[in-house]
Amino acid sequence: MEVFGHLDHLREFVWQHLLKAPHQKRHPWRTAVIANVNGQRVLQRTIVLRKVGANSRLLRFYTDTRSIKIQPLPDNDAFSWLFYDARKQIQVRAQTNARLLLSSETAEIWPAVNPHTFKDYAAIAAPGTPQELAEGYYPKEDELALAAAAKENFGVVDCTVQEMEVLQLHREGHRRAQFWWEENEQAWQGQWLVP
Repeated sequence: MEVFGHLDHLREFVWQHLLKAPHQKRHPWRTAVIANVNGQRVLQRTIVLRKVGANSRLLRFYTDTRSIKIQPLPDNDAFSWLFYDARKQIQVRAQTNARLLLSSETAEIWPAVNPHTFKDYAAIAAPGTPQELAEGYYPKEDELALAAAAKENFGVVDCTVQEMEVLQLHREGHRRAQFWWEENEQAWQGQWLVP
C-alpha cells in the first residue's frame, strides 16, 4: 500500500473504508472496539459497526438496552472507537458523542434486523448478570416470544464523530494525522502529527 502524503487523501480513505465496513463481513473495520467511562471505570467492548454516514459523521451500533456500556447515556455521551486493519497497517481512533435512539426510531430499524441475531437481545436478565450455568439465559419459549423479548431490549446507538486520529505504519515512514470537525465552518480540519 502506498504511503499517504496528503491529509485530504487520508481522510477520504478512512471514510471510504468505513462506508464499506458494515456491508462486508470480512472487512477489518466491521468490528471495532468502543470505550466509554461509567463511574470510575473505563469500559471497552467489541461491537459490530452497523451503519456509517460520511456526511453526517455517523457511526452506529446495536445493543441490548440493559447493557452497562450505555448506562452513562445521556449524562456522559463520550464514546471512543478504535479500528485497525492489520493488512494495511492503519489504525483509526474516533472520538464521538453518542445518543441512544428512542423506541419510535428503533421501531423503523427493527424490521431489517436479522432474525438470527434476535437471541442477542432476548436474554432473561441484563448482560453481565451473574448466573450459575454457562447456558440457559434465553427464554425457553417459541420464536414469537423470543422475537418479542428481543424487540423489547433492542437498542441503537448513533455516534457523531467529532475527532479522528489516523496512524499508518509504513516502511517508507509512518504517518499520523489528526482531524477534527469545525462546527462553525461545517468542515473537517486536519494536521500531521509525529507518529
